[in-house]
Amino acid sequence: MADSPYDPYQSLFLAAFQALPEAACILEPMVAEDGTITDWRYLAANDKIAALLGLNDVEGQTLRGRWPKMAPHWMLEFAEALSNDAPITVVRDGSEDHKIYETILTPVPFSGRRAVMATIRDVTSEHRARNKRREADARYKLLFDAIDEGFCIIEVIFDANGEGIDYRFIEANDAFVGQTGLIDPIGKTMRVSGSGIASSQNNICGYVVVAAQSHEAAARLFEHHPHFSIFPGDA
Repeated sequence: MADSPYDPYQSLFLAAFQALPEAACILEPMVAEDGTITDWRYLAANDKIAALLGLNDVEGQTLRGRWPKMAPHWMLEFAEALSNDAPITVVRDGSEDHKIYETILTPVPFSGRRAVMATIRDVTSEHRARNKRREADARYKLLFDAIDEGFCIIEVIFDANGEGIDYRFIEANDAFVGQTGLIDPIGKTMRVSGSGIASSQNNICGYVVVAAQSHEAAARLFEHHPHFSIFPGDA
C-alpha cells in the first residue's frame, strides 16, 4: 500500500495548532436533512486542552456526548459564531469544576466545509480578583459617604507651562455635594460648566497655591490646619 503524499500545509497547520498558547479545539456542525444543526463533532484538539479540561482522544466525539448538560448552551454560541461569520467571546462558569473560562469562538472555513475553532482560557483568578475589587469599591463607597465632613478627590489640570489652571472632580461624598451645592460633580472641572468657562473661584471652593519640593512636603504645610486636610497622591 502506497504511503499518503506528504502535505506540508497540513504539517504546518498541525504545528501551529499545537503551538497555540491556549487550549484549542475545532468542531464541525452535524446537520440534519432539514438543515437543522443537531450536534457538533470534534475534529481536532491540541495537547493543552487535555491539561485544561481533561479532553483526551476527543476527535470524533460529539458535544452532546461529551458535555450533555452544557451542550445546548454551547450549541447556540457555536451557531451564532458560524452564522455571523465573526469571532465571539463567551465567559461562562464551567459548572463541573466551578471554574470560569473565557472562550473565543472563531469560524474556520475549509475544503468547502464549515467549522468553528474554540480557544479556551481559565480566567477564574482574574474573575475573582475583579469581584473582590468591586466588593472593596462598594465598601469604600459606603465609608466615603458615611463621613460627616465634605470630602472630595480632585485632579489638578496643568497648562503647557506646568501651571495649574483648573481641577477635575474624581470623587466626592454626599456631604461634599450637600455642603457645596455642586450637582453631580464627578468628572466635571471647576471652571467649565453648561454656561461656558467660569471663574475658578466661588464662595466655597478656591485654590491654595504653595511652593514645595514635593506633594508630600506641600501636604505637611497644612498639618493641624483647622480648615484643610491635604492627602497627596498619584492618579
